[in-house]
Amino acid sequence: MRTCKFRFYVGRWKGSEIATGHALDGMLVPSGWYGKMFISPEEVHPLVFFTKNKTHLYSVNPKYLPLDLNVPKNKVLGVLMALSKPFVQTKKASARLRMI
Repeated sequence: MRTCKFRFYVGRWKGSEIATGHALDGMLVPSGWYGKMFISPEEVHPLVFFTKNKTHLYSVNPKYLPLDLNVPKNKVLGVLMALSKPFVQTKKASARLRMI
């Protein structure tokens, strides 16, 4: 049996934004983004958000998020995420971790 090289990654990771000049810069924090959750190298939730009252977390499948919307980068974005939760939430991991 092989041991996992990525064992230290397992768990929830609190994220922070890094300005890159991308059109979506500044949208993660107001949307309620928490970070990432690593279950195993084969099961990664790349987008984890707080619920509206910040008591729970939920995962979002990136393919359900429209990246071309022109929305304000403020509290309105958090309200929109809370309203869209039933449509974008997923229990299935949508990423994996690989050594390149």
